[in-house]
Amino acid sequence: MHRNKLLAVLVGPVLLPLTSLCPGRAQQGAPNVGEPKITNIRFVALPPPTADNKVTFQMAIEGENLPDLRDHATVDFETKDPASPVSNTSVASSNNKEILVNGTAKVGTEITRVTVSVGNRIVAETKAFTVAIKANPPAQKLKQFEIKFDHEKNKEFPNLHSLLVTKEGGEGGFAENPNWMRVDLMPTGATDVNIVQSNDQQLDLHFVAAADYEPKSLAVTVYDGSDLDRRQATAVSTAKKPPAEDPDQPKITGTDIVFINRSHGVGRIRIYGKGFGDYPPPPYPVDDYLWNCLEEFHIRGTDKNAEWVQKAELEDLESRIKACAQILKGEPAIPADRKEWKKQLEYTKTNLASYVRGGTKKDLEDWGQKIREKAMVGVNSRNPDIAVEKVEILDINDKMVDVYFEFTRSRGYAWPFRLADATLTVKKMLPKTTQTVKNDKVTGTVTGVKEETYTVPYQPGPKRDPNLTYKYTVLDKKSANSLLGKGIADNFYVLQLSVVNNSEKKVNIPLASIQAEVEWIRGENEKRTKAYMPGPATLAPIPLAAVSSYFDAYQKVKGPRAILFNVLDAATIIATSLVPFTGPSLKDGEVFFSGGFVPGVRKVLGDLSGQQLQNLTALSWESNETLAAKGGSKEKLIYIEKNEQFASKPVKVIGLTAETRKQIANIMDLEITGFEVTESEAKQATPTPATPPATGTTTTPSQTTPASPAQPQTAPKDKKVP
Repeated sequence: MHRNKLLAVLVGPVLLPLTSLCPGRAQQGAPNVGEPKITNIRFVALPPPTADNKVTFQMAIEGENLPDLRDHATVDFETKDPASPVSNTSVASSNNKEILVNGTAKVGTEITRVTVSVGNRIVAETKAFTVAIKANPPAQKLKQFEIKFDHEKNKEFPNLHSLLVTKEGGEGGFAENPNWMRVDLMPTGATDVNIVQSNDQQLDLHFVAAADYEPKSLAVTVYDGSDLDRRQATAVSTAKKPPAEDPDQPKITGTDIVFINRSHGVGRIRIYGKGFGDYPPPPYPVDDYLWNCLEEFHIRGTDKNAEWVQKAELEDLESRIKACAQILKGEPAIPADRKEWKKQLEYTKTNLASYVRGGTKKDLEDWGQKIREKAMVGVNSRNPDIAVEKVEILDINDKMVDVYFEFTRSRGYAWPFRLADATLTVKKMLPKTTQTVKNDKVTGTVTGVKEETYTVPYQPGPKRDPNLTYKYTVLDKKSANSLLGKGIADNFYVLQLSVVNNSEKKVNIPLASIQAEVEWIRGENEKRTKAYMPGPATLAPIPLAAVSSYFDAYQKVKGPRAILFNVLDAATIIATSLVPFTGPSLKDGEVFFSGGFVPGVRKVLGDLSGQQLQNLTALSWESNETLAAKGGSKEKLIYIEKNEQFASKPVKVIGLTAETRKQIANIMDLEITGFEVTESEAKQATPTPATPPATGTTTTPSQTTPASPAQPQTAPKDKKVP
């Protein structure tokens, strides 16, 4: 007996923990795995309010790992107005996915926070939900509906007008009986207003007015009958409202180009506007970080340069990495093999921050990741051959974005990058109504948050017009020599430009509105006696008057043919002047020389200068060219200076090893801006009086009109060629 009792005492404590592992009620009491989380809130029931203006509602709290019914969870509601709390709260049911809770609140209560507690500990709460119970506004007695109208004039009788009025939305509509409606037109001036036919959606209206009358607005009042003494208005029309502007939509107001280094393919712009969002400040001084840590290394020479040049470049590179390490508060990591390191920097465009260890580099990377998750910027070039290869945001706030970018470059040349447009993409977390429950008396709404993505494009300058197109061909030097002469071919790039106008109006294209995108030579020659620097991205064509002077100078002075015949003419003049001293024998020789030899040489060499001058005059783009509408075109030549600039005798300055030069290497594209031409009425000129007016009389300006045929007037609107 005692032995059994002792065995029970020893086995009992062992079996008790084992029973908790067996399936059954004890297993059901195991706690949820994971932290409780509320994902959504919604109304399950929202009845009309009672006489004391209170609503007893039921709400579902959805989530993950929520406490179940055996945990005896409680739900509390925090209201915007502490004087109007939610009372009589009770949990109807609960599981790990959903809690149903009942409560009573006054109409007008706004719940800003919901908490779920177990005991005295809050296990879950809402952070971005708002629940509102509001009274419905009183119904409008007079219905309102939106309309639009189309105005037409009778071609045979201009004083007869018609309007087709269409319902666009809202409550109510037109009456089928025209006598149940009244129509008011603005401005005044319309008479005999007659409703021809109507239905609920459309109304056909005819009236008489002046030929140039244009209705600005229209109001239609619908009544419940035709008796003027007893009828009551039931509906009224309103003008269609423009779509409401999104207050959270970002706007770009302009851009500012900080710099564009075309030789090295880097640039920096600032985008200004509002509504870009809230962002933390960058963890670095922006300008110092850009130069020392991010901007591509500026290559000053090639692999063929002298050893001291390569050494200077490496020293410059090391100093910048050390400066970057100071900015990031880390240690510089300079590889032992400097040649491979320098080559990697040159050809892969690795930023210098990658050669820094420790410090705040992790903070920099975390900040950049946060910015990339919320904002992105796209930058495009006007010339599609110049691609933007990298874009990085240096700094951003609600009104400004500071952007660094890299674009296509070629060693030894400067490409004509110009900003075509910038696109800003912003992600914002905004309040969003997730549920609306409505009855006859009150409306309940649940508001959460939702991520919205906005894309804002911005294009500076006039847009390209698809109706105005162009193509161009650069003539080779041999063709330009045959067509226009060697004086033109040696000094200019000759371009044949073809422009087609498919718009409804004439277009005027001044020569000054044509710009050539040019590639410049950049670097030093082999002897390091000349240093070529890049010029502007675009150059204007040389006018015909200046080009003609080059033609004349070559044909009369500089060309070998001109020099030859100038020498022969000079010999003839000298021989003629010596005849009185030498006798008739020299005269006979001079006659043969000037009358036979010189003309024979001219015949052998030939002379195309007359035809070339005619080509130059007829085929060149004048100061202004006008293209006819609907398919008008022009095919003319334009000229771009191509010789080395600043090639005069250099000034010797101590410390300078090379002369500075500029020279074009290539024509990459053209930009053409045209202006629409508005036709004016013809004006008949008045002849000037044969005799002057009598003494004491005056002639008004209208009595003497200068003779001028009808000339097109240019409108300020411009068109850009795509």
